[in-house]
Amino acid sequence: MVSYAIRRNCKNILLLYPNSQTGLNTPALFQIQSAMLAEKLNINVQNLDITYDNIHDADELIKERVKKLNPIF
Repeated sequence: MVSYAIRRNCKNILLLYPNSQTGLNTPALFQIQSAMLAEKLNINVQNLDITYDNIHDADELIKERVKKLNPIF
């Protein structure tokens, strides 16, 4: 993820994990600073509900859920 951000010259990264009953479901923000980087990298970790009832609706449902995320950049 960091390599991709450097290669694409991105400073804000959104990392999505599926919701989990046993995992951490709290959004988090990490910053990475390095001498190789002109600016800090902001990595925003969010959980996303990836369940759906009908596979034909899955793409649109996931897109809508991603749009509703509130990244903390």
